[in-house]
Order: sequence, then structure tokens, then C-alpha cells
Amino acid sequence: ETIGLIPSETFESDKDNQQFFAGYVAEAYSMLRTNILLCGERITSVAMVGCTSGAGTTTITWKLAHTLAEIGKNVLVIDADMRKTGISEYCRVQIGQKGLADYLSGICEVKDCICPASCEHLYAVISANTEELPSNLLSNGKFRTLIDEAEKDFDYILVDCPAMSDASDAVAAAKECDACAVVIQADRTKRYMV
Repeated sequence: ETIGLIPSETFESDKDNQQFFAGYVAEAYSMLRTNILLCGERITSVAMVGCTSGAGTTTITWKLAHTLAEIGKNVLVIDADMRKTGISEYCRVQIGQKGLADYLSGICEVKDCICPASCEHLYAVISANTEELPSNLLSNGKFRTLIDEAEKDFDYILVDCPAMSDASDAVAAAKECDACAVVIQADRTKRYMV
């Protein structure tokens, strides 16, 4: 079932058309947010998974989180891509900030790896580096505990996963969430990948 259509944000044209297109993109994210809200209270954690690397999953995850935070929802974004992090560029990460790999390895507690993000009501858990196999860390039971703990303080938890074509990490993370949203890039994602 399709829950949203987000147009590509690369648009070359005159300034008036760019303003219109920016509004069109913002409305697409609002529609995606509305469709997530319509899923009801039983859906609070959503794994965001791309079929291929570069599909825009991190951008979509972050902008969806931002639109939820704008209406007063407390949102936590978890960067579960421990091979190629992307969420940390959106956050106010301080030197020495603990991340998901640290928590899953038992180095820190849940509260130690949550950091404030770019707006009110929006928080993130960065991925952090690890020498362990990420799929093993995500499968050790602590990821489920993280989701359970986060559900006490946050209305929504969005998990930014690596692409399904890159590693099995996405499956390990997605199975612990209430729902999974698959990001498909038009003209790039092949039907057999979905």
C-alpha cells in the first residue's frame, strides 16, 4: 500500500517555479505525515528502508520526523545504518556523543545516546562506529529494549535503516518496529527489488 509520494527535490527552473515546487514538496511530506498519523496509535515505531542505496531514505526519514515535530509530536530518529551514517549531519552532536552502536554494545544506557536535533520535539540517536557486525548488534535484543524505552517518552520513533540491497541490517531493525516503510526511487528501483 502506498502511503506517500515524495517528488525529487532537484528542480532546475526559474525562481517562481522553484518556490512553487518547494511548496509542492512540503505538501507531499505533510501528506506522508497525515497517512502515518492515520495508521492509529498502534503504529509508533516505523523502520524506513530503501530498496537501494541513494534512494533518499535518510532525507525522507528526517523530513518526515521534522513534519511530525512541527505539530507537537515528540519524535526520535534512530540512525540504524552503522555502515554509512547520515542522520548525524542533521543533529547538534557534541564531541564524544554516544550512539546506537555504543548502546547495543553495552557501553552506555539509552538516555546517554539520545541527543537533541534541529527543532523542538525532535531528537536523534546517531549510529556511532563499530567493529562488530551491525546485524549482530541489531539482533542481540537490546534494539527491542531501546524501542520499548523510547515508546515511553516519544510519540513516534523513525528508524533510518540501510538499504535492503546493501546488508541484512535493515531486516534485523525492521522486525523490531511496528511498521516498515519502503522507499522506492522512481526510474531507479527495479520491480524485482521491491
